[in-house]
Amino acid sequence: MQAAALTEQKKVEEFRSRIIRDPLHDLIRIDNREILEVMHAPAFQRLRQIRQLGLAFLVYPGAEHSRFIHALGAYHLSICMIEALRKQNNTLFTEAELLAIPLAALCHDIGHGPFSHLFERVTKEFVDDGASHESWTVRILEEQPEISKILEAAGVKQIITEIIKHTYEKLHVQDIISSQLDVDRFDYLCRDSLMTGVKYGDLDLSWLLRTVKVAETSVGGQNRSVLALDARRGMSAVEAYILGRHHMYKHVYYHKTIRSAETMLKKLLTEVVKATRDGKLKDSLTHPVFSSLAKAQVPSLDDYLTINDFVILNMLEQWAQCGVEPVADLARRLRKRDIFAAIVVPEKITSDIQKGHDAIEKTKKFLKEKQLDPDIYYIYDTPQDTAYKDLYHYQRRGKEDEAQDLYCVDGDKVFTLSSRKTFLSELEYIEHRVYVPKEFENEIRGFW
Repeated sequence: MQAAALTEQKKVEEFRSRIIRDPLHDLIRIDNREILEVMHAPAFQRLRQIRQLGLAFLVYPGAEHSRFIHALGAYHLSICMIEALRKQNNTLFTEAELLAIPLAALCHDIGHGPFSHLFERVTKEFVDDGASHESWTVRILEEQPEISKILEAAGVKQIITEIIKHTYEKLHVQDIISSQLDVDRFDYLCRDSLMTGVKYGDLDLSWLLRTVKVAETSVGGQNRSVLALDARRGMSAVEAYILGRHHMYKHVYYHKTIRSAETMLKKLLTEVVKATRDGKLKDSLTHPVFSSLAKAQVPSLDDYLTINDFVILNMLEQWAQCGVEPVADLARRLRKRDIFAAIVVPEKITSDIQKGHDAIEKTKKFLKEKQLDPDIYYIYDTPQDTAYKDLYHYQRRGKEDEAQDLYCVDGDKVFTLSSRKTFLSELEYIEHRVYVPKEFENEIRGFW
């Protein structure tokens, strides 16, 4: 017992702060042993092999940054936000929360699978529950022995899992990780803008952090503390932030070539699971995760932690030569960057049901004549986003309980951004597209 205590004491004494160079935030400082231990855990290091922007590197060559560096950025911004809020009120956080919040920011994306949200959509086609990256994040925090042990020993495991599940009682604590003003959005918008080379997400971060406060207001009939924006000083900065988000979705996240490549990869992975289920792919040409999905089973945590972007990209080489169609063809196309052409559907088609139906039927008939399965080689896509999803956005969809409004404070008065007339709720983006093999683009474009 004495030897174990001495070993633990030595570990504490040996800890020293670390400095990490970051292209966005410059210096990120690690001043806590638990943060460093989680960072070194294999389940967290795996995020180095998962790109933040999936296949965006096919269009923006600089978009090679990973979920790992984004997680570090969110951690850094959580420290900055805590420090800014404590200058206003030093009693906002308990000692446990001062450790739990940065750890939650660090781990908020630890459950992402290959190509992030794309893999979630594949998984959801075969299993009903447990497909979201939030579900996997909670499983890793609760079940992965190394990380779970670190959080348990620090006494913050329950706080962090409640924050990730959106059930933590103190909303201003949870809001730092997930809200309209969270560190996740602040980091990914700035980081994605920097790494892609576009300028839309170049936010005034320093000023935004200075204008965030904690305010008391009624939420669900109860008086709760929430993160809020200082309306007198911060409205211009938050308007620029939401406008930047709108343009990032329009020009980066929903870029037609990126989106086309992602839908092709989704089709490919779905076909790999089906071919695995039907016994068409040898064990050496699949992965245990796909084998589980083929049986409509949620993969084991151990198997899930072994799959990442680079595993999939390496398997493209083998799939391209496997002789199983359409797996082989889709893999070959992605390897060669032979991305399906995107045809923007004009309003005269989208506003006329019959014209739309005729265009679809002509496209499918044409592909069948070319010996191609329309379910694979014809993709209709409707990328859409509302930059600021206010209360009325959710009410129109019958999902009022899911609303995350942005709270503002002006003196002693607290109000929601939705209650004020601004241009932000009008920032909507929607486009109807058809993706088809590039070699048939001209013929098919004539149908639309």
